[in-house]
Amino acid sequence: MNRHNTILGRVVCIVLLCFALCSFGAEPQESTKESNDLEVLKNRIDSGEADVVIPVLENMIQDIKDTSGLYDKALVEPWVLLGDANFALGQHFDALGAYRNASDVARIVEGPLAPEQMRIAYREANSLIQIGAWQDANARHEHAYKIVLNQYESALDPRRIRGLIQLLDWYESTRKFSGALVLYGPLREYVGEHYPPAHPFTLAVRRGYVQALRETRFPTPGTRLAPRFRVQVPGWDPREFRRRPSVYERGTTELQDIAHIVLSNPVSTDVEQASALLELADWHVMFNRPHKGIQYYEEAWELLESTPELLVQAFDKPNIIHMSVTRSWISPQRSLEIQGRIGTVKLALHINDRGKVVGRKTISTSPDRRMEYRVRVIAERAKYRPSFKDGKPVRTRNVPFVYNYTLAR
Repeated sequence: MNRHNTILGRVVCIVLLCFALCSFGAEPQESTKESNDLEVLKNRIDSGEADVVIPVLENMIQDIKDTSGLYDKALVEPWVLLGDANFALGQHFDALGAYRNASDVARIVEGPLAPEQMRIAYREANSLIQIGAWQDANARHEHAYKIVLNQYESALDPRRIRGLIQLLDWYESTRKFSGALVLYGPLREYVGEHYPPAHPFTLAVRRGYVQALRETRFPTPGTRLAPRFRVQVPGWDPREFRRRPSVYERGTTELQDIAHIVLSNPVSTDVEQASALLELADWHVMFNRPHKGIQYYEEAWELLESTPELLVQAFDKPNIIHMSVTRSWISPQRSLEIQGRIGTVKLALHINDRGKVVGRKTISTSPDRRMEYRVRVIAERAKYRPSFKDGKPVRTRNVPFVYNYTLAR
């Protein structure tokens, strides 16, 4: 159940409405000319000429202020483009200032939840990330989704789902899976209404939901992408989550449904069916219920017998399902400082026919011998898919376990 295979592809069919506005007179012609000028400037930013565009935009903004005041709607697009130009040059504080000016004008002219602010909010968030203001960046993403909820009342409106997926992407990329689980509710309802059960997008959404459940209990090892910050999902009613089945029960139900759909689909391959069974079996083993998982492993073995290379990959040796490692955020600067300074602990593990580590021995530890105990604890708590021989689980000795860590100064 690799996270990168289960996170959504984010492909949603959104209907875009185009309005053709035709009119006559001096003012519309001037507006059209200004729009054309802005389009030219945008193209120059995209082609790498941001440094040339900045003074032109600054003069344009000043001219509009002088003739129309500080809060003319015509200021929004030049401010946005000025932000884009500064962002392209890596001047993120200047970019953020320009985006905020654009947002202020849009808010005052059109209201606090005007659709115009949505694209600006995403740009603000990107700038805030670059300067390390993750909590504020999260607030802008959530504000954009609040605008979506205000604009589109129906939970099944594709335009609303598009905004939901934007926020879901943000939560998953920053590992805020509690927030992601809230959003999977309406997303699963949407795909249930618009796609058949065996559709790839339906299965991707359901697997993404299971992955989010898993991450709340068994986080994927590695370095956090972002430091800790709080999330507050717009439109979330906490009462809906007070009495819910456990993570294990919800994930089991979902994976059983997925397996049933795939197995009953006449066009699904043996490999696809085996993959669905392995997901379900691994889930049971991860939650210390190997007796429930073994039967699904045995069924998957039978399906993979016709593809020996995949059979070997799945069952020839124990496959690690989860390794519990404390996660910590490393700033980009610190990441460069510690790059290349790695320590290693090597163990040999004994794993029984239920995927449990029942013994181990140390092969080597370098350079800090104090890390050996910590790594031994990590290894003993690891969850494994047991190896199989002739379709039955077997005990395996001397399974390599290598743990790399960064060295402190």
